[in-house]
Amino acid sequence: TGTQGSVLIGQIKKLLGSHPNLYADHTICKVFSPKFNRYSGGGEYQRHGDAAVMGGQVRTDLSCTIFLSHPDTYKGGDLCIEGNDGGYHRVKGDPGTCVVYPCHMPHWVEPVTEGARISCVTWFQSCYRDIEQRNLMRRFLRTLKEMEADPEHRYDKYHTSLGSIHGRLQRMWLDYEVPPAQPKYVIGRDGGDKADG
Repeated sequence: TGTQGSVLIGQIKKLLGSHPNLYADHTICKVFSPKFNRYSGGGEYQRHGDAAVMGGQVRTDLSCTIFLSHPDTYKGGDLCIEGNDGGYHRVKGDPGTCVVYPCHMPHWVEPVTEGARISCVTWFQSCYRDIEQRNLMRRFLRTLKEMEADPEHRYDKYHTSLGSIHGRLQRMWLDYEVPPAQPKYVIGRDGGDKADG
């Protein structure tokens, strides 16, 4: 029902917000409102890449699939994500398993041959439009945090120099706005937007 759906969406948002590294690793500034999928009776979602924009407001840099059904309750239904090497990764997670992957990478859901697969999907806009910049800044920030945790390196000249370079790169590459403490959720317009994963 609508009330149950609203409660579940609130729980999903809370789950995503409580993840220790999700927002920091990807510098997420906007999140498309979660959608739910149920696949059964041979239902599948064929190989595709996601639309560049959802709801006319969120650039889709990253896709997020959250598994809600226990994998023992259905057969098939694996989420497959194509890698850069031409192979693919197959995922069939426990309830609450969250898989985040670049939207441009081809992905699909294999046919569900028995039972029902229920999942939640959403899309993230990063403050870094370019995937290479995003990955570089994630590694950079992790290195800074590791140095900060080590009393020998905390605030030494190398740590402060790297911190300064990190700040300069942010000023050059961030997409117009500093990420908020909690990203904005954007509600999709009816029609046109189709949930996959």
